[in-house]
Amino acid sequence: MKIKRYTTIFPQAENIHLIKDIGMISFLMQLKYGVQGEVVTYNNDHYSYLEGTLKGLKLTFLKRLFHVATLDVCLYLFFQARKIDFLQLFHLRFPTLVWILVYRMLNPRGKIYLKLDPSNLGMHKMVSTSLRRRLFLPIIRLCSLVSVETKDIQKEIEVQWGLRTTYLPNGIYNFEELTTPDFPLRETSICTVGRIGFSDKGHHILLKAFKLFHPRFPQYILKFIGPIEEEFKSEIDSFLRENDFLANSVKFLGPIYDRSLLRVEMQKSKIFCSSSIRESFGIANIEAMDAGCCLVSTTVLATNDITDNGKLAFLCPPGDAQALANSLSQAASNEKKMQELSKEGQKFIRANFYWPVVVEKIAALLQIA
Repeated sequence: MKIKRYTTIFPQAENIHLIKDIGMISFLMQLKYGVQGEVVTYNNDHYSYLEGTLKGLKLTFLKRLFHVATLDVCLYLFFQARKIDFLQLFHLRFPTLVWILVYRMLNPRGKIYLKLDPSNLGMHKMVSTSLRRRLFLPIIRLCSLVSVETKDIQKEIEVQWGLRTTYLPNGIYNFEELTTPDFPLRETSICTVGRIGFSDKGHHILLKAFKLFHPRFPQYILKFIGPIEEEFKSEIDSFLRENDFLANSVKFLGPIYDRSLLRVEMQKSKIFCSSSIRESFGIANIEAMDAGCCLVSTTVLATNDITDNGKLAFLCPPGDAQALANSLSQAASNEKKMQELSKEGQKFIRANFYWPVVVEKIAALLQIA
């Protein structure tokens, strides 16, 4: 019996993408449903995850014949489309539409899964006029499955575009059995993870909020985990010079690329704080809630989805240091509530944002199972 082939095309994939949706969906399709999982990309990196946690996932490198992804993928599809049973593509961009057309012409019976990114501005530009909608929506409808990561964007697309989509969030996956330490045993600390100082993350606001929060809760420390943007380093130095009383309370731990070690570091903190001004999904929030942290977050895209409409976190509007400080204070002053949210949040994430759960839904919709 022929083994079916599930191919994900993402020309810019690096090693880190393999443990995100780009690699995880193909990997779990292979692990759970017996298809041949494959990621097609340029050779952009050393893909160390294939040597360990994702061993068995096939990686196929595109040839740089044209040095233009649109054309190099078209050439790949010309030879391979008829052999691909399920094709997964990302984002609504011109190249994606071209690949949909090429694959559909070469393999009318194959199934296409288009996974949209709600933060992708190009997606909105592509259908910004009625003429463009008339041109592009028929191509999108050639897909067997079109999904979005947030419920709010799903509603917006259906109302403004007249396009039916499926809500399928991003997920997380634990490659080994993990335990969660008892909440009362954790440090009185707040942690945050990401590109430290990247403008969308609002870390400058988090520093201001912590300054306002600290006098009432001096026992708490704030830990930043991740690489620091070069232009943000001077802002850190200036902040600590002006607020030298916080010198021992604000820590920069640098990046932690090992996911197990990152989880261990998250588990030390009682609070995980997301200060984002803009965020498409916020995978770190899910990882933190799965690690048993109490989430304090700004209300950006997907926040309602992740927190069960605000029931499982302390929330505040983005861009407001005082509001963020108030939310941190509400959390820190109610240990019992934090412990409750830690437990219920972890349970909610594992029931709704665990990759095997999401992939099971994709498999059913594509009739792979």
